[in-house]
Amino acid sequence: TQHERHENAQLRAENEKLQAENMRYKEALGNASCPSCGGATALGEMSFDEQHLRIENTRLREE
Repeated sequence: TQHERHENAQLRAENEKLQAENMRYKEALGNASCPSCGGATALGEMSFDEQHLRIENTRLREE
């Protein structure tokens, strides 16, 4: 039906938005640096970002 097509289009748009956001997080993780010294960030310092990426990935997979 027309309602289902509209809802599907909205879900696709939201999915694309989430994928773009996910890519931004991946890029941020790849370019992360220590705010104090400017050196590479240790893995432990990125745990929150990594966790957010995993949550977003799970959400995208569920769609």
